[in-house]
Amino acid sequence: MAILNAVSVALNTSAAPRKWLTAAKGTTLNGTSGADALSAPNGQATLSGGGGDDTYVIWDASSRIIELANGGIDTVQSYASAFALPDFVENLQLMWTGSAGRGNALHNIITAGDGSQTLDGGAGNDVLTGGTGANTFIARRGNGSDVITDFQAGIDKILLQDAALYSFGAVQAALTQLGTDTVLSLGGGERLVLRNVKASLLSAQDFMLPADPTHAGMRVTFAEEFNSLSASATGIGTTWKTTFKINDQLRTLSTNKEAEYYSDASVGVNPFSISQGILDITAAPGSNPLGLAYTSGLLTTARSFAQQYGYFEVRAQLPAGQGFWPAFWLLPADGGWPPEIDIFEMLGKDPTTAYFSLHTTTGPTTTKSMSLLPDLSKGFHTFGLDWQADRIRWYVDGNEVAEAATPADMQKPMYMLLNLAVGDAGSWPGKYDPSLPTGHMLVDYVRVWQAGTIAPPPSVTTVTGPGDVTAAGGTYTLRPDGLSDLYDFTKARAAIHLDAATMSAKPVHTVWGSALGDEVRAGAGTLNFSAGAGDDTFFFGRGTSRVQGGGGNDTFVLTKGAIAAGDQIIDFHRSLPGGGEHDLLRLDGFSSAAHLDYRAGTKMQSYVVVDGTYVSPVITIQIANAAGTLTQADYLFNRG
Repeated sequence: MAILNAVSVALNTSAAPRKWLTAAKGTTLNGTSGADALSAPNGQATLSGGGGDDTYVIWDASSRIIELANGGIDTVQSYASAFALPDFVENLQLMWTGSAGRGNALHNIITAGDGSQTLDGGAGNDVLTGGTGANTFIARRGNGSDVITDFQAGIDKILLQDAALYSFGAVQAALTQLGTDTVLSLGGGERLVLRNVKASLLSAQDFMLPADPTHAGMRVTFAEEFNSLSASATGIGTTWKTTFKINDQLRTLSTNKEAEYYSDASVGVNPFSISQGILDITAAPGSNPLGLAYTSGLLTTARSFAQQYGYFEVRAQLPAGQGFWPAFWLLPADGGWPPEIDIFEMLGKDPTTAYFSLHTTTGPTTTKSMSLLPDLSKGFHTFGLDWQADRIRWYVDGNEVAEAATPADMQKPMYMLLNLAVGDAGSWPGKYDPSLPTGHMLVDYVRVWQAGTIAPPPSVTTVTGPGDVTAAGGTYTLRPDGLSDLYDFTKARAAIHLDAATMSAKPVHTVWGSALGDEVRAGAGTLNFSAGAGDDTFFFGRGTSRVQGGGGNDTFVLTKGAIAAGDQIIDFHRSLPGGGEHDLLRLDGFSSAAHLDYRAGTKMQSYVVVDGTYVSPVITIQIANAAGTLTQADYLFNRG
């Protein structure tokens, strides 16, 4: 089957395999001249398909694929958490939810199935298909013109990289409607084509944009260029403190099962050195008062600098190797914990993946990651954080890689920490590798900008229509088609109570919630709701609704007679024995004989409510945090 890409080149899929071959671990498997399926279920194998259309089934990234130019139309079916297409392989299929895939220099077809995946075409003019669930599509200027065949406005995300589009206004100016397709100009003659998407239905929520390198409207509040190092164990009278806590002088975190002693010249080994404006934090085996295997370095501004909100950035080159664990993070200036914001962490065993976390008292730890990055141990990269009262965004090399609502306990000044930890047995990065004894974290600069703070919000604002939006700190947009509108409360100063029955009878309402506990009631028309970080409640109505709960412990209410075909919950968090964030499906107006029936699906599950002869339309629920179907801990029949 041929598929046209953005420059009208027909891309082909592979022929069905005629022979199935399996490689044992540590072996090399050669295919035939025909259409083969080559699998390496235990990894660490070399697969070479030869001529013909070959299909490679990969279970982890440890296996190697060898293909030659003009060797047929080849496809990788990847069950790995992240996979980059090797040279001369045309197509990639992502088989697992939560996985990531990147193409090569060819014109690739990349497809995903149920759940949430990240698709990056790489170079070439590629065709990307996300399937069901909330997917992220990466479009990088300089990598050709790609097509997204099934973009879902309000659900999927487009992560724009290296394009001079720093605001949604700039994105809108670069959009063109060509027939049923929307075309986004990336500059340099490259474009992104969204098949069968109306430009008027796109919103800021659909895009993750690069950071403005000028930081317009912000002022520099901290700049360390490391021409010299002002540091001491107490932090009194110096820029940096070389020990943990504000008033204490702790030199390791044993609770993390770490193997390093944070040293400085005052206690023997000095892990810090500066050359040509570059700070070198060195982790190496060495004696120390705690008898730990390594000495390493930590720098904090616990006694010199703290800030609430703003943009924080470090430029660094990170060490590769099992056990090395570099990080740049924030802790509260009042000495409490949590909260904690991790601007980045990297595990030396995989220097192409970075992690971004929030530790909060309002819910479980939230950790996001970005895979298939450039090797962070080879050359310098920037790691940035845009911390605002309502939203936190993470950046690598100026490109947004993750975002989250700002938890309520992260509305206070925090200080910075920069460190190179070393893992011991049982730690997250794994025990250090004695064959790679020394790690170097090289730091070019640390800089901070600030635009100001926001006053504390009132408790609740009732919204009955567009006239109430501005007073709540939100914005209202009537789409150009006149048939849909957007209520944006992402910067609202209060929780929102909104009832669509009191609003204009537009067929489609889109509501973006606040970071607090909102209550939203759908009506007779379509209403799509993206909740914030609070404990929100959403009442489904007679019209179809797609709801994304976001953070917090959310309640989704379905009422007998008001369940519509196509109702969908995007990210339901099940109740787990270990605790953490959990949502609730509440079923109102049913008899004592009613029950919830599971019909199909794994991550994207289908349910109906059966009450005597009444059978509800199918309700689709995407499970965000665990395998298995809903249990009685996840739903409640409210029979009162």
